Amino acid sequence: MRIYITIFLTMFLFALPASGEENKDIREIEVEAYRYAFKPDPIVVRKGEKVRLLVKSADVTHGIQIKEYRINEKLPKGETKAIEFTASKPGEFTIYCSVYCGPGHGRMHGRLIVR
Repeated sequence: MRIYITIFLTMFLFALPASGEENKDIREIEVEAYRYAFKPDPIVVRKGEKVRLLVKSADVTHGIQIKEYRINEKLPKGETKAIEFTASKPGEFTIYCSVYCGPGHGRMHGRLIVR
């Protein structure tokens, strides 16, 4: 049973289309942070792509952290931050809110999938 579930999940993850739009050799993705989630979730990119996240907080100050890519930015309400990186490591990575934003802060996370 476990093998079938693993195969299904693997097929599902590879079937997800890449997020955002590819513009001039960079994949640009608009990301919204709000209590207590990131949208879109997951963010899907291809290994080796240059990625620009345009991240905006909708309600209060949040943070965005992807430890494996050394990303950690404060997101003041209403401001858009451009975060660029190369998706060099394949896998699934957790996106965390790195600024306390209320009682649901500990549950605020998303996923970055690099395939």
